[in-house]
Amino acid sequence: MSEEVANRLNELAVSDPSPVVRLYLASAMQRLPLEQRWPIAEALVAHVEDAEDHNLPLLIWYGVEPLVPHNPERALALASASKLPIVSRFVYRRAAADSEGLKTLLVSLGRTDNVDAQRLILDEITSIVRTRGKLEMPKSWPDVYAKLAKSAEEDIRSKVQFITVKFGDKSIFPALRELVADAKLDAQSRLQALDALLSGNDEELPPLLHKLLDEAAIRGSAIRGLARYSHPKTAKEILSRYAKLAAEERADAVATLASRTEYALELLSAIEAKAVQRTDLSAFTVGQMRRLKDDRLIEKLNEVWGNIRSTPEEKQKLIAEFKGKLTPEALSKSDLPHGREVFAKTCAKCHRLFGEGGQIGPDITGSNRANIDYILTNILDPSAVVGRDYQMTTVITNGGRVVSGLIKEENESAVVLQTVNEVVVVDKSDIDERALTTTSMMPDGQLQQMKLEEARDLIAYLASPSQVPLPGAGPVYDEKTGRVAGALEGESLKILSKTAGNTSVQGMSNFGADRWSDAQVWWTGGKPGGQLVFEVPVKTEGRYEIFAVMTKARDYGIVQLSIDDTPLGKPIDLFNSPDVITTGVVSLGTHELSTGNHSFGVQITGANPNAVKGYMFGLDYLYLARKSEEPTEAAAGK
Repeated sequence: MSEEVANRLNELAVSDPSPVVRLYLASAMQRLPLEQRWPIAEALVAHVEDAEDHNLPLLIWYGVEPLVPHNPERALALASASKLPIVSRFVYRRAAADSEGLKTLLVSLGRTDNVDAQRLILDEITSIVRTRGKLEMPKSWPDVYAKLAKSAEEDIRSKVQFITVKFGDKSIFPALRELVADAKLDAQSRLQALDALLSGNDEELPPLLHKLLDEAAIRGSAIRGLARYSHPKTAKEILSRYAKLAAEERADAVATLASRTEYALELLSAIEAKAVQRTDLSAFTVGQMRRLKDDRLIEKLNEVWGNIRSTPEEKQKLIAEFKGKLTPEALSKSDLPHGREVFAKTCAKCHRLFGEGGQIGPDITGSNRANIDYILTNILDPSAVVGRDYQMTTVITNGGRVVSGLIKEENESAVVLQTVNEVVVVDKSDIDERALTTTSMMPDGQLQQMKLEEARDLIAYLASPSQVPLPGAGPVYDEKTGRVAGALEGESLKILSKTAGNTSVQGMSNFGADRWSDAQVWWTGGKPGGQLVFEVPVKTEGRYEIFAVMTKARDYGIVQLSIDDTPLGKPIDLFNSPDVITTGVVSLGTHELSTGNHSFGVQITGANPNAVKGYMFGLDYLYLARKSEEPTEAAAGK
């Protein structure tokens, strides 16, 4: 571009009042030689009025990005003067990602006394170095650290501690250990210090981690951190507390114990002694232990768990066997809330369904879940077709730890793996063995380890068109369908008897003050003392919390509800004025219900003094939420 044209563009970038002109300049900048971009970029980032624009800051950044490695000092000066926060942040991030740029960025960090600038630069440096292996300490860092370690801002101090550990400075380890051990400090500060020590592979940390197993706020991080170290007491320390751990903590504990041969052997011994439920050991974890390639471990695995390897022919036979058991008739008797509970325990770490769950594997909400052949094939033979994005990498470290997961990032110094319970950064210099497998991260053998009822409920839940509540939880209203999955709709219930009046189905879409699950059964013409009785089917014997949603209006009565002639709480006043609304979800208590048909009674006891004495009643739906039972040895497969 001629010098005359370049000067004219520079003038427009400085003074033209139109954001459209600046948009064209930002776009054109990407096609200019690097040296001609500088004055335009420096002028464009000075327009504070563009800071909240959806497009301009990003377009400007696209033109600035190659300037950062080309001339880091000038790029950082541009970022410091910029009135566009996104551009400043991205310049710092790009500089931190390059070894020469990082050195320049650290010099810039040491020069500024602006706390906001310090925080922004440190945020971007830590986000980059967190996924790096061992880093060479720049000559400027000790002076920068000495200055910022005295900052009055705790988050700034914690970030410089983390960075100096990544640079291999072990001199601050004792001070960081004191912070972690100080129970009077807030959990966040302690966790930040612990994060720094774990990133630095502090060899003296395991005894402290053992003590932290007794502190709820730190326990999860301590359990996961212990996987980094081979220590003779770790397995016993974790297993001695296992019975008191929460579900998430138990999953972390199993993952840590399965990461090393000696730990895994003690875990299997605990399963044999029934101190750990066999069902807490997932098929994925079993596969990871097999990859440790220890004959003693594999022999014990076969005794405790069984051999889950099978040929393609055997898998096809297994698919046919399960299809024969999970017939439409069998699935019709399933407990969907229990199926969701099974999904949460076995699948949700990796898969999302109805907006909930992990993002390691594919989101299965839009998949062909209702097709029994499709779902059984994917569960029982998950490695039949594996997309490139879901091929698993297994790393065995020099210290004997096995880590299996998906590669989230790889750079010149580290491999970053997403496992089922955490993100693990493995320094490349610590890798003894690494293999990319054609097998799926989703393991074989999950369905075979379940009781048939669990498998049935899981498959039925996976085929559900909408979300259902967890066992014992209230019903879930689906905004898309306007219905409540699993509800016993009032208009669909069989009426066994009524003493007077009429019943009909009333659509409720015209009443905009509230929402109903489709229509309601509407009882009119009743009088005090009158009774309406519905038939309520129960598929499976158990303890159920009974929920009801009814209608409230100015001419509705007061009713006493009952199940099998047993009153359900106190009378409920259904008066409301002026709007027609619902009662919301009302819990009617928990009751033992046998398999078969039960009677649900509605008796009119009167009306609110302010009500029009119509004594009406409307039932939107009933919902039976089966309560989870405490696991028994039989249920646990012991």
